[in-house]
Amino acid sequence: MASKLIQIASFEAENQTELSLRQAFELLEPKLRPPFALTIPDQQQYAQLNRAILYGVLCEPHLAKTHIKHLHALVTDGYGLFVHLLVKVVHELYPILVGSARKQLVWVTKEMIDVLAVGVDAKWDCLLEEEPLVLSSALYTYLRLLADHCRLSNITDLEALKRLEIEFCVKVVREQFHLCLRIGRDFIRVLQDLVHVPEFGAIWKDLVLNPGNGDPIAVFTHTREVWESEAPPGMSDVIPRWAVIGWLLTLCRKNYITANVKLALFYDWLFFDERVDNIMNIEPAMLLMVYSIPKYIDMTHTLLEFLFLLVDNYDVQHIDVIVKGASSAFNALLRKGVIQSMEVLTSCDALSPFLRERLGRFLLGMKMAVSKELQPANVPGHLLTPLKLPNSSCIETPTSSLKGKLTRTQEDGSATKSIDSSVPSVVTTECQIVAVENLLKKCGEKIKKSYVMGLQTLEELLSSFVNLSSHKTMGGTICPEVLSSTIAKEFQLNGYKLFTSLQFLPDKPDCDDEIGSATSLIIRTFIFSQPKMQDMLLSWSKNGFSVGARLLSYASRLAYEAYMVDCMRDKMVDEDCAKTIDLGMPLLIFHVNGYNSFLNGKIENSLESFSSTPKIDDKLVSELVDSAFAAYRCFLMYSQTILPIDEDMSLTKLLVSDLISCIEWGTKRLKFLFCSVFRHLSDLSIGKEDIIRLLVGRLDHTNLVDIQLEIGLKKFSIFGENTETIFHLIESSLSWGCLEQYKFWGLIRSELAVSKVQLEKVILGFFCSDELHAKRNAIAVEGLLTLCSCRAPTPELVGAIMLLPNNVFQDFAAAVLATWVVSNASTLFDSLAEFSEKLDKKTGDSDFPNSAGIMMNHSAILWLFNYFNAKGMNGSNIMRNLSRDICSKK
Repeated sequence: MASKLIQIASFEAENQTELSLRQAFELLEPKLRPPFALTIPDQQQYAQLNRAILYGVLCEPHLAKTHIKHLHALVTDGYGLFVHLLVKVVHELYPILVGSARKQLVWVTKEMIDVLAVGVDAKWDCLLEEEPLVLSSALYTYLRLLADHCRLSNITDLEALKRLEIEFCVKVVREQFHLCLRIGRDFIRVLQDLVHVPEFGAIWKDLVLNPGNGDPIAVFTHTREVWESEAPPGMSDVIPRWAVIGWLLTLCRKNYITANVKLALFYDWLFFDERVDNIMNIEPAMLLMVYSIPKYIDMTHTLLEFLFLLVDNYDVQHIDVIVKGASSAFNALLRKGVIQSMEVLTSCDALSPFLRERLGRFLLGMKMAVSKELQPANVPGHLLTPLKLPNSSCIETPTSSLKGKLTRTQEDGSATKSIDSSVPSVVTTECQIVAVENLLKKCGEKIKKSYVMGLQTLEELLSSFVNLSSHKTMGGTICPEVLSSTIAKEFQLNGYKLFTSLQFLPDKPDCDDEIGSATSLIIRTFIFSQPKMQDMLLSWSKNGFSVGARLLSYASRLAYEAYMVDCMRDKMVDEDCAKTIDLGMPLLIFHVNGYNSFLNGKIENSLESFSSTPKIDDKLVSELVDSAFAAYRCFLMYSQTILPIDEDMSLTKLLVSDLISCIEWGTKRLKFLFCSVFRHLSDLSIGKEDIIRLLVGRLDHTNLVDIQLEIGLKKFSIFGENTETIFHLIESSLSWGCLEQYKFWGLIRSELAVSKVQLEKVILGFFCSDELHAKRNAIAVEGLLTLCSCRAPTPELVGAIMLLPNNVFQDFAAAVLATWVVSNASTLFDSLAEFSEKLDKKTGDSDFPNSAGIMMNHSAILWLFNYFNAKGMNGSNIMRNLSRDICSKK
């Protein structure tokens, strides 16, 4: 008898599993028809009946329900044997089962699940272990089907199916949400298609309003393997992704399908974050728009129009987030070299004027937002404006007509740009790129011949790079990451490491790496042109170079030499001052000469010229120092963008890290390093515990006294005027070493003695704290005592002293009053009288809250009593009048 269960050729041997099932069926076929026998089969008969029923279920679909009823009637082992036979069929026969048998296999498996057959649950678990994406794939499939089914209405048969699909999907999302995470961002896209369905609308509201463990957008923004450095220029161009997507768009015949394809294409743009997202997800849309010009301009037009439609209408409540995401996408595409500039769109005449205008406004807003975000507080905007460096490489190009075409910033701040319509900008850009590539190739050879020649080539290379006509860096060999890597490699092959630690250099004038070295040239160029150099410095930083610490060291030394010039100018005549500057201020000369050379377009002389002393203009030097620290601040901001998203590093923490590196290098100007930080980076350093502890821990008494004098002259501040911050610092200092505490109180006395800080709040907060120990708090109490003696008694300060609690330091108040009576007796008693009047008034506008229930300090009262008696006055009467109100409250 031919098999109805499997497909087998006549020359093939019979399958033993199929044979056993078929033989059992043929033997027992009469017993498989109703009415069924009422006798109980033995074990062998039971096994044969199970084989026969399974064969009948698989080969007789029209009688499958009858066979299952028969099985239900005779089962004695919880269907264990039947499930075992099912598994055996799947393992041995599934590939050769006939089509109808495969369908029946699924049906009978469902029947076994419904009756909770023994072993079925284990098989289900095994399936999930081997194929963990089964449920996620099923969920995604049904969500996609629902999106299509919900577009159809008034179809009775479909309504029942939709209800089952909705129940399944909602159950999975609500009870097994982790399965949704495996789908990724497509889950959000599909969910938005179903938001009009009430059950899914409720889920969407929960995700938006009650995300639980995190922002839903962040949850679903998974990344594939990240291409960190650049968009690879060597990718296969046989079937580019953008071309395939463009072809698919042309095949769409329904508007809603086209809209869904465009949404999938631009979805990553809306929430793009370069720190965690992959640029390869946004690249196809941009390349499709660019490469569709001019032949398929309609494609560019419709895609750009759809992008702005999404930005304006996708989520009006979070439009600021979407605008930021789209701006980040454009910025990343330009920075990574996917396209050279946006001019290919903004200058395209074939594009509609409306779209060009809208794109121009969007890009302008993007630049303004980036500029505003990077500009630090209290720093003039002109100090952050990069200087336009002249392109010396144009001198080497055979095309003389290209000379002078670059923008250069003049002394008055204006910019001039000569325009030659006969030379297209594309040609200029290509020439500049070729010049940079040639200089990069020559760099290694020049370094081998002479280190000085290598520096000259490096300077020309940096100048040409920052003056590329494109507003953004290019791809290929002059991508910032590739350029920085090549420069570092060439110098290292010749025995010089960029951004090396200063502690490893010999202490000789001719080994000063901060002057006339490759590192100093790079730093100086960055200070003059931050936006163009930022990617190169970030690349070096990511590769472990001490970029931040060297920048900080350079800026602080520049500030030190500028300060010394100012001091010498007050003591010497101009000629003597110039000679001294020539000998003792090499970095300032190097920096000022570099600025003048860049400004005047004389790159080739900038290295040699630092042997001659320039004319030092005080205002210019001050601005150059400010701009150096502003550049360092911008570098810190840029550095935050390359940190892992889960690493919370504030600008202050990055500054502390660089400070520690500079300190470990054993810099000679350690005191001035801290002073310059507090002067020029005040918002990152004032009142910061880590920096203050570094200060008191690393400087000796001599340097600290100099700092105290400068603080007393109000040249800068260390602690600021925030009372809570000062009180927190005092509390933290209690756990420091004794020497650190003494240094700390020397600084805080010098500053608070001349500041407007409400000392009374600090004192009350300190003495009213729960834990005061004679040993642990002794140095702080001594510091407060000395500080009080430096301040004149005011009604508020005297009141605070009079109201101090009677704790372990109960004589503190009396000691302060005794000090004031010697130095400011009249002011003390005037303040005391005013304080007493405020208590007597019992008004709600008293400066001392809860005065009705407060007690005077015992030592203060006793000291005043004894003082008045010693002066021949009746101390009891005076004290009774002074504290009449308080005594009545006791």
